[in-house]
Amino acid sequence: MGEFSDDGSFATGDLLDDTAEDSYATTSNSAPTPAETMQTIEYKVWSSLDEAEKALKKAAERSGFAVSRIRSANWSPTLGFRTRVAYGCYKGKKRPSGSKGLRACKSAREDCPWQGALVYYTGDRKPYIREPGWRFSYVKNQKEHTHPMSAHASSIPANRRNNLSEDVVRDIKALFNKNPEKKASEIAYDISKKHRGVDLDRKVVNNILMNERVRYRSGSSS
Repeated sequence: MGEFSDDGSFATGDLLDDTAEDSYATTSNSAPTPAETMQTIEYKVWSSLDEAEKALKKAAERSGFAVSRIRSANWSPTLGFRTRVAYGCYKGKKRPSGSKGLRACKSAREDCPWQGALVYYTGDRKPYIREPGWRFSYVKNQKEHTHPMSAHASSIPANRRNNLSEDVVRDIKALFNKNPEKKASEIAYDISKKHRGVDLDRKVVNNILMNERVRYRSGSSS
């Protein structure tokens, strides 16, 4: 598969191995299937980023880990959107804690180097890429993890959040907007009562409400 340089551009050489030509020529707009894995996802093509991202996240979960967006790049004035979205492992680069001593937060991250990207092609970059669509490729060939794969990947907070329905996410945000001071644990409890079978805890709720809280604080301070 192709690789990316540090600035987000492609490294020299073909994006795809020549041996992948037949696979790409016969695959088009494939929706996620129950058997999707990190191995099969390399040979898929999606018409939308949403479909591609959902397939990538499910493939990662089936493989025992979770992914999250790192950055978007390569704005296309013609297409009107960024054509490259990079993803990292949920145990990726550690972020320094703002607290010290007993207040320091313990991070689940382990500086795992795994990185991948969804890239949109217009169909004319290589002879064997005949149609426009989103394709997955590893960044700088970072395919390996520095930690064991989880036997219960569906319990990873990022995957639990990914698996929530739009109705549940909407209700979580609605409860917060109704009462911004409401604790995440209380929101999780209320949602669990309304949506039977939904497994929530305060961490998942806090992750969903991250942007909502930023907007609320910005509005309160203005």
